Amino acid sequence: MLAKALKRYLLVGDRIPNLTLQIVYQDKVYSMPMADIFSNKRNLIIGHPGAFTHFSTYEQLPEYQNYLSKFKALGIENIFSLSINDHFVLKKYSEKYNIGIPMISDFKGDFVKNLDLALSEEEFFTATCRRTAIIIDDMVILGVSAEDDVQYTSKTKPETIEKMLIDIYEQPELAKKPI
Repeated sequence: MLAKALKRYLLVGDRIPNLTLQIVYQDKVYSMPMADIFSNKRNLIIGHPGAFTHFSTYEQLPEYQNYLSKFKALGIENIFSLSINDHFVLKKYSEKYNIGIPMISDFKGDFVKNLDLALSEEEFFTATCRRTAIIIDDMVILGVSAEDDVQYTSKTKPETIEKMLIDIYEQPELAKKPI
């Protein structure tokens, strides 16, 4: 359960960096440290290349929105999308496409780069997040699946992540941990 990234491997057991980023949700923007969001909670981050991109808009985020109740039934408290867009763009994106998932605005790419999830700037002309699913429990990564490039394949589809969650929470030390 590790995802090859640009410089290193993002490993199960790594801690999420406690950066302060902006969250866009229900027409509001909140500036929050990641510890306020991810501490003492089970979360899922869905990384995608960016707002208004075809697969993110018409496939990836809608598929995850359709899976919200299944993920919640498996113990996930919050699901966030993550992209290297500013909060103004994400707010317009959310309004236009009725995105019901809170969005992490990593405008400078600090969070994505810290986790080595950025795609090649030479290829995409700017920092871009690879399609990724990260399962987090109390700031610790429990599972990761990432695409090798910008494509959206079974590696990061909701049904793959659902199976990963079932496998993770079947482990006795995690299954007994209160939600």
